[in-house]
Amino acid sequence: MAKQKTTAKDAQERPSVVARQFIEAARQSAKERGDSFVELVSGEVHKALNWKSRLPLVCDAMKNSMRLGDRVIHTTPSGKSSTITIRYYTDERVEVKPSLATIAENQTNFSEEFSRLAETKICRERSRILHTVVSVTFCFLSAMIGFVVARAIFSRRED
Repeated sequence: MAKQKTTAKDAQERPSVVARQFIEAARQSAKERGDSFVELVSGEVHKALNWKSRLPLVCDAMKNSMRLGDRVIHTTPSGKSSTITIRYYTDERVEVKPSLATIAENQTNFSEEFSRLAETKICRERSRILHTVVSVTFCFLSAMIGFVVARAIFSRRED
């Protein structure tokens, strides 16, 4: 059986092409309304296209539709979640290779997340140290007060 050639019509019906067209239509609609950007959530795009079990395809299409300056607002470690959120700007921007845009955006997100986690860990460590210092100080003061009280009691007995 001979393999059929892919026609332009077939290419337009491919799910990845349909998803990218949906994203571009949303960007164009936002531009016509005068909005400077549109934020799309992968689960909402998947639902709007009335698809089942094609969420990874939607996520890939969303990332591949990014232009220079578009931002990943929310992602997950897998990058294939229904909560992936991307902000697409409506002004004319230069398209770049999606993989480069994705790498740059993920690097920025990773750096921000790492900084936030490092700050949280530092805060926890500082809090633990402060708690230890306060506890030791409290124990020391309690012992000193006990010593002063005991000395006062024993000094009165000797009188």
